[in-house]
Amino acid sequence: MKRSEKGSVTIEATIVISLVLMLLFGCLGTLLTIFVDTQMEWAVQSASDEMNIIGIPFSDRTDLLRDLMWIKINKQVKNRSINNFVEIRELSYKKVNGHEINMWEVSYDYKFISFAENEKIQVPFKTGNENDGLKFESSTVYITTYGEKYHMEQCFHLRKSKFPIDLDEALKKGYEPCKNCHKNIESR
Repeated sequence: MKRSEKGSVTIEATIVISLVLMLLFGCLGTLLTIFVDTQMEWAVQSASDEMNIIGIPFSDRTDLLRDLMWIKINKQVKNRSINNFVEIRELSYKKVNGHEINMWEVSYDYKFISFAENEKIQVPFKTGNENDGLKFESSTVYITTYGEKYHMEQCFHLRKSKFPIDLDEALKKGYEPCKNCHKNIESR
């Protein structure tokens, strides 16, 4: 082999290796971006789910809701070990007119080189209120086919038949508490 041929092989090998390395790092960066985006979506959704409950007393204080959500998102990001990969830029709370559901919008940047510069995630958010129809005092009891008493789920009287019914409904229908499973519980 001549000297000029050896030089051209070296140059070609350098070009090919450079292209392969660029392609490899591009693929790894894309995979990391997809992973981080997925984890961020889960983190924001989990934080929003927590805020649906926590935010009930603060539904009219958007500044306080935003601060609480910021804390929840940062906690979720840290728990998912992606805090070294993203930086949250902005968190906004948007009221959607005419609807009971509002939106959280989270903007973030990557802390690594990526083809995508920044991302936004939007998740729905609804705080409950006092008049949302939930009855916290309501409970399920069980009745039998022919019995006149209502029972707790583990009562031995339910071994042959067992039908769930709301306690209020059982009381309206004239059922009385079972003396065995309700001996320490006052009836209404």
